[in-house]
Amino acid sequence: MGKAHAWAGEHVKQVEKLKGELEAQKRNKEALEARGSEAQNKIDALNMKLENLQKINDEQKIRIHKTEHSLQVAEEEMMKANFEVNSKIKDLMEVHGAWLPSWLAAHLVHFQLVVAEHWNKHGKPAMDIVVKKALEKKAQAHKWAEPHIETVKMYMLNHMSN
Repeated sequence: MGKAHAWAGEHVKQVEKLKGELEAQKRNKEALEARGSEAQNKIDALNMKLENLQKINDEQKIRIHKTEHSLQVAEEEMMKANFEVNSKIKDLMEVHGAWLPSWLAAHLVHFQLVVAEHWNKHGKPAMDIVVKKALEKKAQAHKWAEPHIETVKMYMLNHMSN
């Protein structure tokens, strides 16, 4: 009978020990689930930030493209206007001998020189600054977004492989 009580006492101790281990495992499980939930929330927040960054980057690319296009159109229009002015001056010079007074021809040549000088002094430098700033903004946006994009790419690769 004493052996049976000792044997039962040992089993009761083992049952208590196993209950304690089970409780510890439950607490570990709950802690891991909480950490997993927190990690998922952080991932979701990072994904939202990445999406916002990508939208901003796309918007900046669109603005830069529009600015570059506007710049190109303005340069083409300026070249076209210069060509037209030169063509008109050439035509006027050809008929100058017949009826154009020499003072008017001199004014036309002077006007052409003033326009060219104004463009070289004011228009072209301003255009160059706009292009430079647009390229700088593009580089900044790319530099700023690159680490975030790489982080998400790595996360996606790790997440997809699991």
